Amino acid sequence: EKLLGLGKYLLLLSIVLAPLFMGETKVVIILLPIMFLTLYRRELFIRPLYALIMLTMATALIVGASYAYVNNMKAKSLDALITDTLSYNIYEKGYGTQALNRTTVLTFWAKQQGFDDPVSAVFGNGLGAAHTPAGGHLTRRYSGYGIGLTAASTLLWEQGLVGTMMFLAMLAFAWRTAGQLRRKTILPWVRADATAIQAAVSLFAFHLIYDNSMLEGLPFQIVFYSLLGYLAWLHRQHTTHAATGT
Repeated sequence: EKLLGLGKYLLLLSIVLAPLFMGETKVVIILLPIMFLTLYRRELFIRPLYALIMLTMATALIVGASYAYVNNMKAKSLDALITDTLSYNIYEKGYGTQALNRTTVLTFWAKQQGFDDPVSAVFGNGLGAAHTPAGGHLTRRYSGYGIGLTAASTLLWEQGLVGTMMFLAMLAFAWRTAGQLRRKTILPWVRADATAIQAAVSLFAFHLIYDNSMLEGLPFQIVFYSLLGYLAWLHRQHTTHAATGT
């Protein structure tokens, strides 16, 4: 939206990007494409050259983050890292010391559901049932499995399909509200914030299958609910101004 001068833009960019190259988190390689595709999906059709430049920058960032990670993990080759990553995320190898990983934790939940106990599948087993630190009754039953590895699996075990769909609906409505703000507002800063919120919502949605920070990580929750609160404030301000003609 051209709200920042080049100097401020480069300064903020360096501050934001620094942690991406200092950590050893492979998920950045997935999060960056999701973010850029969300931000510039319209430009792909409206301003393809501009979108191509931005996607080229994104590719460079992804390559740089990948190189930084591989360089930090000198003990393993790139092929070994890829194979190991796939094994405990998509294939059958458990995550860490647990029997399940980010994929099998969902298929395991599905296999445990049946017509003998439909209430558990639909409405879940209660809050805290899959909470490992508190020793929920399901974590004791499936000790060593890691059924609460991700937010998605925790929601399914504790709140069932109904609770999980309600949580997803919250993200969907946040996405739609931000999109409406972006289309209707004439204020560049509101357009910029609404677009950024949509990018953040897409990353939050990915985190549901990545870990359980959205349910158990207080710093993550502060960011998540602060963003939803800010979106609600923006929506209310826009609705009030539209109604009064100001």
